[in-house]
Amino acid sequence: MFAVVKNFGPELGRNTDVDVNGKHIKGLKANQAEVRRLEGLRSQLVREGKPTDAIDGQIEGRKSGIQVMEQLKDPTKNIMEGAGKKPKDGKPGIYSDIPAINDMLARARDNPQLALYQLQSNAYKFAWLLIPISVPFVWLLFPFNRRFGLYDHTVFVTYSLCFMMLLVSVLTLGSTIGVPMLAAGMVFIPPFHIFRQVKSAYSLSRWGALWRTFALSFYAFLALIFFLVALLALSSH
Repeated sequence: MFAVVKNFGPELGRNTDVDVNGKHIKGLKANQAEVRRLEGLRSQLVREGKPTDAIDGQIEGRKSGIQVMEQLKDPTKNIMEGAGKKPKDGKPGIYSDIPAINDMLARARDNPQLALYQLQSNAYKFAWLLIPISVPFVWLLFPFNRRFGLYDHTVFVTYSLCFMMLLVSVLTLGSTIGVPMLAAGMVFIPPFHIFRQVKSAYSLSRWGALWRTFALSFYAFLALIFFLVALLALSSH
């Protein structure tokens, strides 16, 4: 999955393509070229004494788009800007009362590109951590049930993670060849699969499987956060 996403995954700004003077240019460069062209036309209108209100609006709109895309070029800068800082004066912050975690967040803030590189380099090596992180959450769904033990939950989690990773790979490849199904697939398929899997694996009723599906969806989000924190901690050593 990591290899597929890295090589074939979507890129920020890939849908900002435009045609400039009959030439198709992608993303930021296209908008910058269009601004230069419009400014040239504006200069000509000024020399001819003609109004420039319409073209001024076009230039302003393009520059606003460029500003947004400049921010998207380095998403980690905005995400990590408040890392290791307490929120104040309406500014976002990502802060932990645990000194070790806060120091780790501060290092990621000071060098976000290095932090992102370390995450990408170590994510596949430590993907197995998702299993021990996730098993306690599944156990919480059956805290007083002696029928199922940690082994059963471990098998359930392992099969579920395998399916999700294969799903991401398939949807990523599908989107690469022009099938627009990545977003829709990631929204609808995972909860449906969780429902079917938990219902069959634990022999549950529909209601029992349904509320556990909602709980597992929330737990999966928490497990992912813990996984990312663990990766940052491991990468900092």
